[in-house]
Amino acid sequence: MTDRTQRRAAKHTTKLAERGRRILGETLDFVDSVRRRRMAARVLKELIAGRISHGTAAVRMRQIVGRTKGAWMLRDERSRTGLEPSR
Repeated sequence: MTDRTQRRAAKHTTKLAERGRRILGETLDFVDSVRRRRMAARVLKELIAGRISHGTAAVRMRQIVGRTKGAWMLRDERSRTGLEPSR
């Protein structure tokens, strides 16, 4: 195989794997929605109790909302592979 053919095959495999992860993530999003709701309730409870500041609560809520639409699965995969720094 030529170098060009190898690059095309690798690119196709990457696209296929990413599409599979996206479909799986969207399918299992209902499970993560329960987790997001509990995480949000915990943040609100800590805010009301005065254990965290308003700014910290806002940042945490943005992270929770950012997990929607299967993005939680892609983000976790990127942090494991080193493509995105863990937070």
